[in-house]
Amino acid sequence: EIEKAKIEGALIKTEKENALAQYSNEEVYKGLKRELNKSLTDTTIKIESARAELNHLNDKDAWLEWLDELASVMKDGQELTPIRKRKFLDLILSRIDVSHDAATKLHRLDIKFRLPMLSDLDGIVKHNPTKNINLDRRVKYFQSPKTSIKSTYISSENTFHSTVAKFSSLDGRLDEQISLNNRFYITLNVVYFSATLWQAPYSEYQQFLFDTINEMYQQGNSYIKIAQWMNDNNHLTPRGSIFRANHAWSIHMKKQKSINRFARTYQPEITNIGIDIIP
Repeated sequence: EIEKAKIEGALIKTEKENALAQYSNEEVYKGLKRELNKSLTDTTIKIESARAELNHLNDKDAWLEWLDELASVMKDGQELTPIRKRKFLDLILSRIDVSHDAATKLHRLDIKFRLPMLSDLDGIVKHNPTKNINLDRRVKYFQSPKTSIKSTYISSENTFHSTVAKFSSLDGRLDEQISLNNRFYITLNVVYFSATLWQAPYSEYQQFLFDTINEMYQQGNSYIKIAQWMNDNNHLTPRGSIFRANHAWSIHMKKQKSINRFARTYQPEITNIGIDIIP
């Protein structure tokens, strides 16, 4: 606003000086006025864009709709193509740090999210108008990075969201020039421990042996009887040896231990929640 006032003051001064014939020729006056008018228009666009962005961030309904759609995308992520998944992750993630604890055999993931607030996320997040009580209300999401704007108005029947807000002005030249670009981001860290990022390779035959041994053991058979059944049915150990009781026990115990290890789950820890603002 201060910058705008200075430019307006300069325009008034220019007009006065022109009226007093203080410029050497008409072209000097026109050139100076043209530059000041351009600066005034650019500054006004910045001011109106900032106002529109702040007003949009205060739209409670838009927040609820955006969060609902974002949750839906994350839940149904399998419906996205690999390219769209990469694009989606690129837009919401800042970085992921992975480390491994050999003692606990756990991977630690430090996931740093940077969520563009009320963003269309390159069209991945779409508004569902049927969830609106007022279907005529225009809902606009902010433009995600590298997302082109092709329309300035969206009807209630369309699921794509324009990221351009139209404003009235004295000369009408600001229409369709004020875009809602993402400058506000929700930042947070999610620390998660996982036991499933790495698993020892297990062949189809090894899986068959374990499933068979486990089923027979659950039925009350001893490892001696299980080994005898394996030999009677021409099943060898993974290394090609005839079955003995200790083989059946080893396959059963090792795989069961592996299952229990990889079945461990941990609740994620959310830290460092904040807002990142790009000037």
